[in-house]
Formats: sequence, structure tokens, C-alpha cells
Amino acid sequence: MYRTTPERQRSALLILASPLGAALVAALGARGTLLASALGTIGLGLITAAVLAAARRRAPAAGTAVPPRQPERPRAAAPRA
Repeated sequence: MYRTTPERQRSALLILASPLGAALVAALGARGTLLASALGTIGLGLITAAVLAAARRRAPAAGTAVPPRQPERPRAAAPRA
């Protein structure tokens, strides 16, 4: 059976990234490409921070939630005198 190795996956990404990167540099120039890359990285970081903050607001931290209430056991009847 054919298995994909990490080396093959990386080389496949490079085959796709090289022409795209060359076209981007040709269109924007080196300085514009670096600026676009920096802004994209910052934007993705902000989006990731917002998603993580929203997830933490929804789910309480471990150990801070109130444990579920246990049902009371039926008590034995008191002996009659």
C-alpha cells in the first residue's frame, strides 16, 4: 500500500508554493511581498487569539466548575417508641 511520507508532503507544498511566491513577488515586488506576509501573519495571529478567547469564555477552567449535586439518599425510618 502506498503511504505518503512527510518529505513527500513538503515537496508537494514546495512545488505549489514556488510558482505562487514568484508570481506574488513579480506582482508586488520584494518589499510589498514582505509587507503582505507580515500583515497576513499578524492578522492570522489576531484571529487565532480571538477564537481562543471566545472558547475560554464559553468553557469554564478545569476545576472551577461547581460539581453536580448528588441526589440525597433516602433516610431510614426512625424507630418508634
